[in-house]
Amino acid sequence: MKILKPGRKQKGWATRATCTGNGNGGGGCGAKLLVEEGDLFQTSSHHYDGSSEYYVTFRCKHCGVDTDITNYHGHRTLPKKPPRKPQTTQQMPQNGTFAFTVECQGSPWDVHYFEKDGKKGTLAFREREGKFEIGVFKAGELPLGEVLKELQSAVPV
Repeated sequence: MKILKPGRKQKGWATRATCTGNGNGGGGCGAKLLVEEGDLFQTSSHHYDGSSEYYVTFRCKHCGVDTDITNYHGHRTLPKKPPRKPQTTQQMPQNGTFAFTVECQGSPWDVHYFEKDGKKGTLAFREREGKFEIGVFKAGELPLGEVLKELQSAVPV
């Protein structure tokens, strides 16, 4: 095989989802989330006739409720327990942006996915000693793992 024109680097699977509790008794908080492949795990239900059904599930970082999704088309074997990732809080839409807080290097960072003039971007900042410090300001919506890598490599403790 010959490459005629190199494509973009693969970043993994991700989708926007709403916390509903679907498939797990309801009770979701309604948070709008960017769910990445690493956030998913497998759940199942077993029936009296001996059959089983399997589901792809994520746990909301805001309220902790599990929600099943039907649009996962990844090729990775999913774990049977929820993945452990850095905690994020207050995931909610704000004035057309998608915002949440993530803990990195011992302090909270506000992360915003935004759109300006038709272009998407990612901004992560924190307030330190009364001043705002920008840790990430890049084009495109970076997945949470990429934001954390950028913060860990670019920002002094």
